[in-house]
Amino acid sequence: MSDLGIVAAVVFGYSLISRRLDRWGVTGPMVFVTAGALLGPKCLDAVGLELTSGAGLIFAEVTLVIVLFTDAARIDLSVLRGNGSLPARLLGIAMPLTVGLGLLAATLLLDGIDFWEAAIVAAVLTPTDAALGQAVISSQRVPQRVRQALNVESGLNDGLAIPLLFLFVGLAVEEGAISTQGWLSFAAQQIGIGVLAGVAVGLLGGRLVEGAVRRRLIEGTFEQLAMLALAVGAWALASQLGGNGFIAAFTGGLAAGG
Repeated sequence: MSDLGIVAAVVFGYSLISRRLDRWGVTGPMVFVTAGALLGPKCLDAVGLELTSGAGLIFAEVTLVIVLFTDAARIDLSVLRGNGSLPARLLGIAMPLTVGLGLLAATLLLDGIDFWEAAIVAAVLTPTDAALGQAVISSQRVPQRVRQALNVESGLNDGLAIPLLFLFVGLAVEEGAISTQGWLSFAAQQIGIGVLAGVAVGLLGGRLVEGAVRRRLIEGTFEQLAMLALAVGAWALASQLGGNGFIAAFTGGLAAGG
């Protein structure tokens, strides 16, 4: 069976029992990560799909873009406005501290890598996604302000970590290869253009979809497809303009859903 056939079989098998597994606190990401580890080259070696290839990389990026957009679209902006300090602290304080602690841990635990290579490891591992803990985060027993804050943090941390990653890569290759001014300019471009592109696409596209729904010009299936197209459009526009596409996808979802 081909790689894609095996992946399809795993998705289909999980779909058949997904509701039962969800009752037990077993989420889709848990199942797929486990299946990937078992079927990958380190175990059964049944799947050799290369995500670093052109098609595989685009598929992975588009999947992440859609997840970011839909997660953001579900955020209640009225609640978020009243509790904006919590995600700000997560991104502005907790995230840099996590990078620093990751750098320290990588330096102490990983042999044969220098300081900046350890910094690269820390920058890659810091922006985690909350998908594996979705069953806990989506629980009504968790306060809504906490759930909203974690959703915002997980949506923005990938894009915010990219300037750090590029900085550490440049310094690992050649110390001083990237000046402080150059890095700050790059970070501002990535974040600024990403946010502007996402808000523009989300606001305009969201209003157009709402108008089409009110006038009964669009049916349910294509309403969902239109929103998916907005997610990919925000990502593509930001990338074309030199911004961060993942930040654009998340802010586009916020704008479209708000």
